[in-house]
Amino acid sequence: GWALRFDGYDDFVVLRENLPPPPFSIDFWAQPLDVTDGNGVRTVRYNSLGIVLSKTKLQGGANFFALAYNGGQVYKEAETLTNIKAPDLDPANSEGRLYHYTYTETATGTFSVYINGVLVRSESGVKPSSLWDENALLLSHPWLLGARIQYLGGDWILNDRCFGGILDNLRWWSVALGPDDIKRVMHLRLPLGEVGLHRQWSFDTGGGLENIAQTMLLGGGDTSRSPQWVPSPVAAFGGPVALSMREGAAAEDVKICALISPAVNNASATATFDAQPTLGSLNLSASLTVTLHEVVSLVSNSTQLCGTVRFVPRSPGSEEVRFRIDALAGGSALTGEQTLMIQIGNNAPPVAGAAKALHLNGKDQYASLGVWDLPDDFSLALWVQPTAVVEDAYFLSLHLSSGTNEFLLGHYAGKYWIRIVGVALGFPVGKGTDIVLDTGVTVAQICADRGKAHHVMMTLKCLNREPTAARPASARVTLYVDGMAIGRTEAFPCFLKPLLPSDYDASVSPRMHPTPWELGEEYDAGEPNKHLPGVDVTPSNFLTGILDDVAFWRGELSAGEAAEAAKGTRVQQDKTIVHFSFDTDDEATCKDRQLANGSITCHDINEEYGRAVPIPRFPWTNSRIGDAQSVPSPFWQVAGSPIHKTMHDGPQSCTSVPMQASDVDGDKVTFHLATGQDIPGSAAIAGSTLTFCTNQTGAREVEVLFDVCDPFGLCASGFSGLGSAIFHVLKSGPEILAFQALPDSRELRVVFDEATNVPDLTTSAKLQDVFKFSNTTDALLGTWEDGGAAVRLLLSEHAWPPPSELTVSVLPSGGLRNGLATSFPSMGVSYTLAVVSCPDGTLMKPSEVECTPCEGNSVPVTEAAREFCQPCPLGQVANGGSCFPCGPGYFSDETGFRVCQVCPVGHVCGTAGLHHPLPCPLGSFGDSTGLTACHECSAGMFAAEEGRTACDSCVPGGSRRPDLWTTSKRLSGVPEWLPMEGATAADACGCKSGSYMLNGDCEPCEEGMTCLGKTDIRILGGFFVAAARPSEVWRCHTKPSRCPGGLPGTCATNRQNQSLACTSCVEGTRPADDGSCVDCGGADSLPMIFLGVVVILLICTVYYVADTQDQTTQTSAMLVIVLALGQMVTVYQQLGVIALIDFTWPSPLSDFFKVLLLMNLDIRVFAVDCVARLSPLVRFVLRVGFVVSLFVVLGLVHAVRALVRHRGDLRAHATTIWSAAGSTMMALLLSIVSGMVAPLQCLPHPNGRFTMRSDDAVVCWDSVLGTEHRHMVVVSVFACLMPIAFLAIATRAVLILPHRMSNGDADFLKKYFCLFSRFRVDCHWYVLVSLLRNCLIALIPVIPGVAAQWCSLMMLMLASGFVVSLLMPWRSSQANYFDIFLTYCLLCILGAASLLLEALDSSGVGGFALVVLFCILGSFVGVLGHSVYERVLRSGKPFQFFICHHKASAGNLARLLKMYLTDHEQIRRRVFVDSDDLRDLRVLFTYIRSELDTLVVLCTSQVLQRPWCLGEVTTAYLNKVTVVRVKLPDFVALDEAAINACHKMDGISMLAEHGMSVDMVQHALRWLGTTTEIGMPMEVTNAEMRKLVDGLVHQNDAGVVRKNSSSTRNSSTTTMALTFGLRGSVRTNSGGDKTSSSSQSPKAIILADQANLEAACTARIIHKMLMPLVLLEGNKGQSNSAVHVLMLEEEMPAGVRQVILVCTNGVTERPHVFRALVVASEAEADFLPVVSEPSFRFPTSAFYKTLRDAVWQSESSVGAAASSSSIGGSSEIVRIVIEIFKEIAIEVNPQDHENVLGLRIGILASRLLDAGRKDHGAMMRRAVMAASSGAALASLEAAEEEEPCN
Repeated sequence: GWALRFDGYDDFVVLRENLPPPPFSIDFWAQPLDVTDGNGVRTVRYNSLGIVLSKTKLQGGANFFALAYNGGQVYKEAETLTNIKAPDLDPANSEGRLYHYTYTETATGTFSVYINGVLVRSESGVKPSSLWDENALLLSHPWLLGARIQYLGGDWILNDRCFGGILDNLRWWSVALGPDDIKRVMHLRLPLGEVGLHRQWSFDTGGGLENIAQTMLLGGGDTSRSPQWVPSPVAAFGGPVALSMREGAAAEDVKICALISPAVNNASATATFDAQPTLGSLNLSASLTVTLHEVVSLVSNSTQLCGTVRFVPRSPGSEEVRFRIDALAGGSALTGEQTLMIQIGNNAPPVAGAAKALHLNGKDQYASLGVWDLPDDFSLALWVQPTAVVEDAYFLSLHLSSGTNEFLLGHYAGKYWIRIVGVALGFPVGKGTDIVLDTGVTVAQICADRGKAHHVMMTLKCLNREPTAARPASARVTLYVDGMAIGRTEAFPCFLKPLLPSDYDASVSPRMHPTPWELGEEYDAGEPNKHLPGVDVTPSNFLTGILDDVAFWRGELSAGEAAEAAKGTRVQQDKTIVHFSFDTDDEATCKDRQLANGSITCHDINEEYGRAVPIPRFPWTNSRIGDAQSVPSPFWQVAGSPIHKTMHDGPQSCTSVPMQASDVDGDKVTFHLATGQDIPGSAAIAGSTLTFCTNQTGAREVEVLFDVCDPFGLCASGFSGLGSAIFHVLKSGPEILAFQALPDSRELRVVFDEATNVPDLTTSAKLQDVFKFSNTTDALLGTWEDGGAAVRLLLSEHAWPPPSELTVSVLPSGGLRNGLATSFPSMGVSYTLAVVSCPDGTLMKPSEVECTPCEGNSVPVTEAAREFCQPCPLGQVANGGSCFPCGPGYFSDETGFRVCQVCPVGHVCGTAGLHHPLPCPLGSFGDSTGLTACHECSAGMFAAEEGRTACDSCVPGGSRRPDLWTTSKRLSGVPEWLPMEGATAADACGCKSGSYMLNGDCEPCEEGMTCLGKTDIRILGGFFVAAARPSEVWRCHTKPSRCPGGLPGTCATNRQNQSLACTSCVEGTRPADDGSCVDCGGADSLPMIFLGVVVILLICTVYYVADTQDQTTQTSAMLVIVLALGQMVTVYQQLGVIALIDFTWPSPLSDFFKVLLLMNLDIRVFAVDCVARLSPLVRFVLRVGFVVSLFVVLGLVHAVRALVRHRGDLRAHATTIWSAAGSTMMALLLSIVSGMVAPLQCLPHPNGRFTMRSDDAVVCWDSVLGTEHRHMVVVSVFACLMPIAFLAIATRAVLILPHRMSNGDADFLKKYFCLFSRFRVDCHWYVLVSLLRNCLIALIPVIPGVAAQWCSLMMLMLASGFVVSLLMPWRSSQANYFDIFLTYCLLCILGAASLLLEALDSSGVGGFALVVLFCILGSFVGVLGHSVYERVLRSGKPFQFFICHHKASAGNLARLLKMYLTDHEQIRRRVFVDSDDLRDLRVLFTYIRSELDTLVVLCTSQVLQRPWCLGEVTTAYLNKVTVVRVKLPDFVALDEAAINACHKMDGISMLAEHGMSVDMVQHALRWLGTTTEIGMPMEVTNAEMRKLVDGLVHQNDAGVVRKNSSSTRNSSTTTMALTFGLRGSVRTNSGGDKTSSSSQSPKAIILADQANLEAACTARIIHKMLMPLVLLEGNKGQSNSAVHVLMLEEEMPAGVRQVILVCTNGVTERPHVFRALVVASEAEADFLPVVSEPSFRFPTSAFYKTLRDAVWQSESSVGAAASSSSIGGSSEIVRIVIEIFKEIAIEVNPQDHENVLGLRIGILASRLLDAGRKDHGAMMRRAVMAASSGAALASLEAAEEEEPCN
């Protein structure tokens, strides 16, 4: 794969991610490098202290965390952990080595460091990292890879301790890795989703940022701006294979590997490529396959196979080639895919000669070129390679001393930019896809290529300098890029003429004088510039990049000349004004050139033509500023400059010169002599050194040509041309005549045979550059005597006297030449020392050999090798024949005065030799004598006069905040007033930054203000301060953009700054989205009109729906639609409340929530001000009136309907208007309440006041400004009576609903349809929960504090979602799920909104967390209390009986027994049957252990074959629960053998999961035989059932504690009563065993297979549940509808009208059944088939054949009956059965839940009554009222699975 190479100078990467909290791990690969390219440039610098990963604090740059690559140091906040290194890891000797580094840290502060997977140090007790903490993120810089941000010397340094080398595969983990983990993953590129992997940077993009731009930013370096992509040196599996080569390079081997995990033996693999690369070729087989046979061991527990393929490059470019790995491992075929990524770079030719360029860092580096005249027409050009294309960066500029721009050329606004005088234009002109002139290149392509190395030329021709009425002043300007014209215009003016005179005109203001041309920046007016004395300008807009070959020409060059110049050709050299090549002007080269040409001046930068001498005013002309670097030129088109070398003449004189060349690619080059040269002498090249030997005497110049080639065969001779080395041959220099020692002055004297050029010997170093001594180097300096033929050399004191054998020679590098400086430097002549001593008072004169005495009363003085006597001057005193100056702090004002005077108070004597004291300057004071420096006045003090002994204070008397006063000044470009010391006047006094002047004193800055110092304040955006009251700060809450900030009193456009916080718009305007106000338009009133029309239509629709609604005909699909629509309306109202909370929503969400303000009845959404200027009170009254108008419109609609259809009777359909009004309140209750309490929703301001959220112009709760608010509160109180009244009505309706339903009041249900139509009948009370929730949500914005509002809304929505999830109260399951989904969507929105809080109220969030903690504690206390109650305090168990039965053989009997037990007067508690009471099978045995009194076992033949029944009996045995056996005839008790074999029973092993062993089961079965037994016959009669129940109650009485509370009554009674409206329904005692003795026979007979126990129980259950309904109808005159169960030996009554046939398998084959069917058929009775057995199958043809045979074989009297009737034979009986099953059967399964069973019996009752009459009547309505009002209970509401609400 790929990796990043850092240069060790300034490369780094900014990471956009953060570490997880501890525990965490960091691992990466590092290879420190030190690389020098073929040009000798150090491209990568090794740094033993380089930082790989760092994060520093904003304050002072302290480390949060830093890792050094070699493990030598880890910085963690205040701690530094050192000595972390592997035994073989030496920081001073690790260059080039590859390391894997891992740092781990636990949450307890234990860290570990691993090198190559080996633990090298572990330490505990270290403070855990806080890098993941939010506060740490706010106080720190981002993560840096490859460097550290450091605060040094008052400046931020971005490239501190840069890492030099390669980094790869940086990973952050959320776990602390161990050594095995590290060794497993260190050689792997891990996939996303790896356990514990938090973030991974594999750098496998290969030079692009597509996959990592979101997590890291490359760039920031100065030299190359960012790390470079290189192939990774790490052997890692899972990533692409990377190959980077150069065009023309030799073939290179590529290794392809595969990893198989886990490890296998005898694995094999091949790699098959999709195709050959287009950029080269791979040595593959015909099938493009390579075998992987090399076995490597990098990853443990895996097999790794590798193969090698050779790649031969062909052409430059980038390419990706896919290949597939096919492996055979352990018999399994495996496959995988990966990519070979190839990059082949272009190869540029080298340049021969001195080819240098100027590199600028874009921060503080540029060049001052020079000063020269320009003609009317001129051209200029340069080569440029930006290393970072920064807009508003300039190549070339010229300014006036005032900072005014005269000329600019550079990058700006995405293009090239030229500014001449006052006109500026961008090139090229046009849009991105426009073709530029005739180049065929688009604007976008030209702009995109600005970051490449290219040539730029500009030509200017002055067309008209003096403007006239007919023709304006203009010049033609053409801009060329790489020789192509990208723009031409005549819109520029000509330059001022003359542009730069040779000498400045004194009559012209200095501010109008032009400055030198600048390269790489431009000037702005600012502070004094040290490089331009007397000019106040500041450099800015720096260029980052490389510049070369800057040239100016006279005249406008042609397009052809521009094209040639772009090829590197020197065009129009005779017209060249100045040309900077930046090639040869280093100090040594320039001095060598000066030997041959003394007119050459050395500058900091090279100027080839017309070398401009720096003028006195601008001494920095031709200089590099800010240490700009000279680097090898990247422009291979530009020829290098000649290499100069000077030498002396003579037949054996030879010299060598290092060859110079550059290569853009950094290739190592070779040098060759050019062929065909005629050289006067000999020349040879060895390596990179050229040696030349002359064979003649006398001065001359010799040129030697050479060529340079790179390793790929490209040579300079084929491109930029041959290089040149020029040897300047000069005659020899002066020779030494004498070498003397002068003991009196401790000097040596050297005399030459001719006058010299007197080189500088003023320092020891310079002296040693010229002279070489045999055995001393203590010569301090040298002074030339007049004439320059002799020099005196001063020795140090300890070096005197010199040894007699001392000799001296002249060094050729010293530059000692003849007086005309035309000779070669003297060299190699040595003389022995001769001592010459002058007597006291004598002097050695320059041309004399003897000493001359000093005359007069003076002191001998030697000056410039000239000695004379002079008197002591003022400020000095004589002592011992010498003059000594007065020391600092003293002065002397008399000539010859021998005592110095002390400096007085208020004065200063700072230097030695003063002849009078100086008064302390302004801004300072002197408080003592003998001062050498005055004390500067501190901040807050000033001195307005000279000579002060103390400073005056700025603080006025009576100031309350003296600490806020200071003295300050404002610097150019700095907005704040900065504290200053040394103030010279009182006007420097003022307030500190962060405070402001109020009433003559300084006050701290308020929130929303920026105090710059003194009286200068600025208001932040989103705040408002009136100009007259600067201390009153208002926050612009609802629309911060209307307060743009700035000076006090500033509002957005068309906002009135006299209004409170810019709330009001200027007359005739309306608020706009950007905070300003725009003119009203004609369409601004249309939304309000549209809203009115829509509201009226909606009101009419609501009324229509309320009038036509019929719940009995409503489909389930329509029900879901209506419920979902209502939920969406509620959600949008809830979102409207969220819109009132101050979240900073981004666009377009902010626009969406703005629209939702309409849900709060906020009419400000519309342009109300365009219709009428309303006060806030009137607007609020209109809001209230809008709600009232809704009901007024409803009333009008009702009145119109009554007038049209009911002749004005308003009472007609009164329930409709009542339901419509209720529906409206239900739908809009949240919005109504939110709108009514708007005056209570107030927001705080920094000044301590509050304003209404819905109207910022209204001040809340203020005695002075809150009058209007008080009126609005009064209106709000009265308005709130509407929702309060509605809640009261709803509460009353919920309370009386059960009573009204029991009375069958359908009108009441329709009247309150809006309340109860949405929820299940048994959850009808949930409507109050919904209403209360909506009211509470509407009140949320009243709570002060955004955090408190957010917390309250979160808790309310969580509670709502929980309640809905628990109860599922909606009539439709889809509505329940939709409600839950919407609730949690709102919770997601609220969760996201918490991240948008601008200023989080910690107390509010803390309160929310505290409530949650209390809920957790409360829930625990509740569970604990309930457990204690159940265990200790509860007086009775919830179940009195538990019926254990086998479902197939006694399930219906269990249901019947429960019904009889429930009816018994002594049964006060519940009876457990699993179909009714069991919700979770896992807790079945828990009921038996602790929740019941008596276990009743229905002993059928199969009951003890069921494992669950055995478990119930075993649990009762183990917990000593009373057990009663009800024995049926088919039951056979288990003998001992069967008991011992019970472990073989199917499924008995599952009892072990509940702690019951086989042994326990066996003991329980033996014990079961000892329990009480009650027998029961197969015939099920009322008497037998009562006898059985009495026996069970008697057995239970001994230990039962009964409850008298009605709340313990069986839940089934309550549920059934609520379902059918039969509270207090009739309990029948009639058994129905015999035909009624009344005069009338029963009209309805229940016919069942009485030989089938379960069928007989079903008949009895139907009879018992059907009788209350029939008797209830009978009370209304239908008593003849009595129902009777036909027993086995009982005859069918002749007058029967209806027969309920209980359908079980084989029922019609029973003789007594088809006998009864015949009789009923003769009586023309109606048949109602009831299916009670899920396995029942309806008759088929085979069934009818069987039935026919059974009839013929019957020995009963049915044949006689048939023959004596009109029905004859078995065929007629078959016909009867066929007719029966033409009726739609009703399913009544007694083993269903009792609620479902009751509903099915109700339907059966309806069918039964419907068969006798067409009118349903009151009986039917009451019997099925619950089903109709609840839409059939939403498909029975899955009652077996859900807990009913009651």
